[in-house]
Amino acid sequence: MALGIVTAGLLVLGAVAVATGALGDDGPSHPDDWDPRVADLAAFVEAERGLVFDHPVHVDFLSPADYSAETTEDDGGVADGEREELDRYAAELRALGVASGELDLFAAFNQVADGGTLAFYDPTDQRVRVRGTEMTVGLEVTIVHELTHALQDQRFDLERLYASDLDSGASAAFRGLAEGDAVRIEEAYTADKLTETERTAYDEEFAGELADSQLATADVPPFLSATFSAPYALGQPFVTMLLGQDGNDGVDDAFESPPDTEEHLFDPTSFLAGETVADDLQLGFEEDDD
Repeated sequence: MALGIVTAGLLVLGAVAVATGALGDDGPSHPDDWDPRVADLAAFVEAERGLVFDHPVHVDFLSPADYSAETTEDDGGVADGEREELDRYAAELRALGVASGELDLFAAFNQVADGGTLAFYDPTDQRVRVRGTEMTVGLEVTIVHELTHALQDQRFDLERLYASDLDSGASAAFRGLAEGDAVRIEEAYTADKLTETERTAYDEEFAGELADSQLATADVPPFLSATFSAPYALGQPFVTMLLGQDGNDGVDDAFESPPDTEEHLFDPTSFLAGETVADDLQLGFEEDDD
């Protein structure tokens, strides 16, 4: 369910900074039972994904203002080194010809995280945050996406994406796997659980959210739009290929041993063939020798 730049749901990783509450000494807290509003959605995710939650997670239904506060970071909280890094990145983009003029990447990231999403799952505190206090059919679909991320995290530890030894290509490929998996579960919910009337309501709601998202992110440079959209666009066919090969077991195996290069997303057969970054480098050396 794409909303302009990113999908309606977001897995908070890497480029998007989110203000989260302090965690207790024993780690994030968890509810004893699912919120009744999402219990059936969690059951669907389990059945479709072929996995079982270790425990429920908090789903916070927030007002638009509170959601914005959670998805954006105040400029004053950015360290000088981080601001300098963003400025260097902006200069590189201008040098490559994909951006021009003044470019405030900090503001652009905030716009995407806030105006381009309806919900997100944060693996650091293991909560789902939702923009909206009233359940709608569109919000149901979005929550299914985010609960899929929560299930992935419980079974395969999504915080591995933060690992210091994971390069940018491997991180992007892993995220593509996670988003592709969540997209196919939300699409299964839309196809299998929504009545014709609900699908009509969903389409109308989606159109409205799309218009709002495009307005809220109108100033975001196109390259950033492509950057945030890539894991969803490339991850879905990648996961579809895994499903075709070995069903949910194939997807599980990929989470256990994730793709380590973006090439795997562009060419899924390279992943099935077991090709790695090291193989690509070796091939390059051999071609140079020739």
